[in-house]
Amino acid sequence: MAFQCPASCSKDKRMSIVVLKLKIILGAIMAHEYTQDEIRKKFLGHIWNFIEYWDTHGQTSRDKLEGLAFSIMSMLDGSTMEFPKFMVAPDPCPDDKDFHDKNGENWFPPSSKGDVGGSLHDSFFKERPSEEK
Repeated sequence: MAFQCPASCSKDKRMSIVVLKLKIILGAIMAHEYTQDEIRKKFLGHIWNFIEYWDTHGQTSRDKLEGLAFSIMSMLDGSTMEFPKFMVAPDPCPDDKDFHDKNGENWFPPSSKGDVGGSLHDSFFKERPSEEK
């Protein structure tokens, strides 16, 4: 930390710089549970890394799109070193079941019963529409 507060800095300003330096130092050595914001930033950063990778790999646009989709599913399934498995589940409105049932339509279960994460990337190419196999 080479930054030094000029002598004209207030005591509060100097103290805030010291606190900031300590947070940086301690953050580098103290393990902690990721916050929701940290998870979001890490997750989105990983997606952008996938986009960068697939922008320069694959022969066709279709190859790139499939590669990107497969990479994202692998991440959600916990098949990367960076992330654990994510829960991938519907979160229907409480009224959905009654509405769809009254209309003779299928409805989605609550998230506790509808998690599809863990095998998305394994199933991806198996579930390809038959005209594209």
